[in-house]
Amino acid sequence: MKCRKCGAELTEGVLFCWKCGTKAEMQKRFCHECGTELVPGAKFCVKCGASVVLPDEVEEPNITEELTLSKSEVFDLEEEPEVTEPASDSVLEQQENRPIESFADMEKKDNNKKSILDFLKIGGIAFVVILAIVGLIVTVIGKTKQPERNGFNSSTNELYKMGSYSIEVPSYWQNEDIYYDNIQFYAESEETEVSLILTLVSIEEATDLESSDDLIAQKDEYAKSLEGSIFDKVTGCEVIDTGTVKGVLFEGELDETAGKLYGGKWFMFISDEDETIYNVIFFYESNPKYSYSKDFKKIIYSIKPR
Repeated sequence: MKCRKCGAELTEGVLFCWKCGTKAEMQKRFCHECGTELVPGAKFCVKCGASVVLPDEVEEPNITEELTLSKSEVFDLEEEPEVTEPASDSVLEQQENRPIESFADMEKKDNNKKSILDFLKIGGIAFVVILAIVGLIVTVIGKTKQPERNGFNSSTNELYKMGSYSIEVPSYWQNEDIYYDNIQFYAESEETEVSLILTLVSIEEATDLESSDDLIAQKDEYAKSLEGSIFDKVTGCEVIDTGTVKGVLFEGELDETAGKLYGGKWFMFISDEDETIYNVIFFYESNPKYSYSKDFKKIIYSIKPR
C-alpha cells in the first residue's frame, strides 16, 4: 500500500504516512449480515455482533415465525336492566322544599370549576415540560462529558526515545506498533478506537518551514493546509511553550472512517539542532469512554532533550 500524497510504501494497518503524515486510505469491508462497514482487522461486526466471514460461507438463516392468536372475551349483552324503585313521598317533599339556585349562582360555580380545571391543566403541562428539559440536560451531559483518564504518572510512565528528545507515555497506552521513525499506541478497545502516534520527519521532506518560530508565525496558514490532508476541518490552533520545546497544537475533525466520526489533536515543533519536525498526534472516536485532553498536554510537557 502506498501513500496517496507522497507515494511512500506503507505497512498494512498504518493510519498515517511515516514520511509526510498524510492519513492513509483503508480498504473498506462490510458486514454480510447487516451491511455495516467493518473496522479494519475486526473479527466481529460492531453493530450486530456477526462474525466476519467470506460471503460464500454465509448460510441462509432459518427463520420460523410463530403466531399466537389470543381469544377475545365474550360479553353477554342481553343483561336485564336494573329496576329502580320510585322515590318515596318524604323524598319528593324534601326535593320540593329545596331552595332554587339563581342563574348567577350557577354561573359562578361553573366559572370556579373551569378556573380550577384550567389551573390543573397549566400546572400539568408545566410539570411535563420541566421533566423533559431535565431529561434532555441529563442526556446531553451524559453523552458529551467523559471522565478524565488521569493516568499520567512519571513513576509508572514508559520513557521513549524520539530523535534528539525523550518523551513520557502513560502505561495505559499499550500494543505499540513500531515502524521506521514512528511509534503508534492504542487505548480502550477496537470498538472505541483511541490512538497516540509519535513521529518525526526531516524538514526538507515535509515543509518549507525552517523553525518553530516560522511555524508559530504562519500557524493559521499551516492550519488551512492541514484541512483535506490531515483533518477534514481544523477547529483549534494553540501555541504551546513548555520551556524546553515550542510549537503549535492543532485540533480538528477527521474524515469519517468505517462509519465513525473521529477527532484529533496534533502537536508539532521543529528542532533547530537536527532540522527535524517532531509530531505528537492523538486521535479518537467521537465518543470515547474517557477524555484524554489533560494527559495529552502532560505528554507534550514531558518532552526533554536527551
